[in-house]
Parts: sequence; C-alpha cells; structure tokens
Amino acid sequence: MKRFLAGLVLVAGWAVAGWAQEATPLTTALVQDLIDGASPGGEVLVAPGVYHGTLVLRDGVTVRSTDGDAVTVIDGQGAETVVAFGKESALIGFTLRNGNVLAASKGNFIGLFESTLESFQRFGIFFEGGSGVVAHNLIRGNERSVGIFCFSANPLIINNVIEDNHIGFQWHPHLIPSLIGNLFRNNHVALYGASADTVVLQGNLFDGNATVASFGELPAGNEVRAVAPNEFVLARGQPTSLYRDLMDTTYEAAVKDHPIIVYDLHDEPGVFDAVTLFPWATFTVSASAIDTRIDTHEAYDWVADRALHSELIREADQRPAVRVNNPEFLEKMRERYVLESRYVHPASYVQEPDGRRIFRRMTNLAQIEVVAPAGYTVAESTPPGVVNDGGDRVFVSIHDVGVTHVEVILVPRAR
Repeated sequence: MKRFLAGLVLVAGWAVAGWAQEATPLTTALVQDLIDGASPGGEVLVAPGVYHGTLVLRDGVTVRSTDGDAVTVIDGQGAETVVAFGKESALIGFTLRNGNVLAASKGNFIGLFESTLESFQRFGIFFEGGSGVVAHNLIRGNERSVGIFCFSANPLIINNVIEDNHIGFQWHPHLIPSLIGNLFRNNHVALYGASADTVVLQGNLFDGNATVASFGELPAGNEVRAVAPNEFVLARGQPTSLYRDLMDTTYEAAVKDHPIIVYDLHDEPGVFDAVTLFPWATFTVSASAIDTRIDTHEAYDWVADRALHSELIREADQRPAVRVNNPEFLEKMRERYVLESRYVHPASYVQEPDGRRIFRRMTNLAQIEVVAPAGYTVAESTPPGVVNDGGDRVFVSIHDVGVTHVEVILVPRAR
C-alpha cells in the first residue's frame, strides 16, 4: 500500500490547494487508480477535492475520505451510475451527486457510511439484489426521486436522514430489509412497499411526509411527529474497523435469508443436479452456460407436500431456464420451495487424467453447496468454503453474495 499512498499524497496537495479557490475539479481516475491497485481488505484514503467522473469499487476494498463528505465530492456529471460497488466493498465519507443512480450494489453486499447523496435523478441507492449496511448518511432527493430502492435485497438501513424524495424508501419482494432508527423527512411518500410484514421497522421518526406509508399504519415503536433541529444526530466519525465489524455481523445474518443452490455431482462427469431452495414460490433459475441441457425438472413445496407449477423456457439470451410461477402461494419460509433440475454440461464438471475432478459454475445465489460424488472429497474450493466430510458424501458450503464463479477440486477419498 505504500506505493499507492505515495500517489495519494500528490493528489492531496493538489486537492487542498484547489479547495481554497472554489475547489479545482479533479478526475476520479486519480482515485480509481488507487482502488485498482488495492488488495481485498485494503483501505484507500482520499484527500479533499471535487472529483469529476465515476468509480468502480474493487471487491473487499474500503474507500474513505480523510476529511469527510463536506469537502470530498464525487460528481458524476450526469452518469448513469456514479459509484458501482464490488463484493463487500465500502465507501465512507463522501458527497455523491449528479447521476441517475448515485450508489449501486450490483447485486453485491456493500457498505455505505457517513456520506451525503444529493442531486440524483432516479435512485440515491439502488439495491438490485444483494444486501449491505447503509448507516449515518444524508440522502436528499429532488422531490421526484427515490432515496433508496430495494429489489430482492435485505440490507440494514440504520441512522440515516432520508428527505425531500418522491419516495424515501421503496422495496419489492422478496427479501426483508431492516430500517432502524432513521429520520424520514419531507418526502411525498416515506415508505412504499407491499405491507408492514415485508419490512422490519424499528425506532424510525417521520416528520413532514405527505404520506407516511403506502400500506397504512406503522408498527409500534415508530413515531410520526415534528423533530426539532439538532434532535436527530448522525453518529459519524467511527473507525473503519467498526464499520467492517458491522458489515461482517450483518452479512452472516442477511445471507441466511437468501436462496440456496445445491450442486449434486453425479458419478458420471458432466452430469449434475441443481437443487434450489427459495423462501417464495415464484422464481426463475437460469443456467449460467448457454449450452447447458436441462433434462428434467420438478418443483414442489416440501412443507405442504404439494407440487408447484414449473416450465422450461429460454431467456432472451437463449440460456435455458426453469420458471416456477405460483403467485397464489403467499406463505414464505426459508428453504421451503424446491426446484430440482438435472443439468448436463460436460465443460462444467470434468474428469482430469490425474484422477481429479473439477467442477466450475457461475451463480448469483448467495448460499452454495457442492456435493461430491461418492468416493471423492473436496481438496480445494474457490471461494473458500466449509467442508463437511462426516457423512457418506462430502460437501462444501460457500457463502458469497453477488455473482460467484465457483470452482471445486475433488480428489479420490482415502479408503
């Protein structure tokens, strides 16, 4: 990291000198170079300045301003997405402005802390799948925007001011987000979602919103009242380590609510079952490789012991998929609704001349299990997982929110 910090010192001198003269604009390329050179688990420190452009955060990297959001700005200049987050990446202490979407999870688990989000056309924060922690931020809209939009995501939203939006917080099924200790102020609609049963609401304040909640009455423990100036405080100035610990704790809780995929490898290379378990009864599972053959599929509700409607389809890009469509079944429960499909794809599951077998597959489901064929054990997995070898067949469990390229190396089991 010393090599990158040396470059940062040069940027810092330029940025601070410019700030006294109406903040001479810089380019985000200066910051992006530091991010691209950082390793997972590393932290990139950014000096004050107005940086024009966009950022893509690398997996596992924290990007933090040295002097806070009041003097450190990422100006997207009308970009579609101003900051795109990688897996388990975090941004701390910036003002983000001038974009269609200011912060996008890209289906990953993310952290956004101590920042101001303003002047956005569509979404301040867009969770398109994935999860994360959003804490101690000011999210100020333009009366036409949505402060935070969640689609099939379950982030923790805690101690934020969300104001002046058309909709403060909007969510769609199926995962359940948690909103704790936030202030919703002067939004047209503070909360927009199906019902109070599809979101966790605790200790939130609502002041000056035309409509508090689209679903009607708030759960107990939330208040609609005038909030005095300086009464609500954003708890800023926390160390990066505290935010990383909060992300780790939230990650373990959040991932348990995500669907599961189990790859059950057959004795014959190239053939495996893809078993998915969802908390809801309507979903689509697409093969990641276009030349995959889906020989059989069956969907069912194992709790009620009933069949589910399913059909084999082709996605727009011609990948085979199975659509499970049962909107009449409203009950939700972890791992309740099952789809079992028989896949044939020789390139995903191969026999090596040295006796090893290698399984490679891509998925966007967060809980992954790969079950070795009889007589084999797991030598290595990417991402790393937990190997269970206590039964007749060995399996590895992997937790990874976002798009995951799975590789499991199997070797003959010692007799």
